[in-house]
Amino acid sequence: YHVAMAISSLANVFFWLGIAMWFVYTELNIERVVCFLVAAAGALGHTVLHLLRWRANKNSTTTILLAIYAFILIGLTWAYFTGARF
Repeated sequence: YHVAMAISSLANVFFWLGIAMWFVYTELNIERVVCFLVAAAGALGHTVLHLLRWRANKNSTTTILLAIYAFILIGLTWAYFTGARF
């Protein structure tokens, strides 16, 4: 349980760090792909953790969280490839 929570916390940090960097990537002089990769790593980490949890016990809360993080990962990918700027 503690390992999963630590990985979840790290994934959360990556996700929000990537989103925050995406807002100011021109000021930081970094490429947009770096922001996408950091945010996507966090979203993918959460998606995988919730998928593993869902396989263990298929309750409605885990299903909803899995769907939310999968949707966020798809949204991030769409935003990157369509050239969205925040």
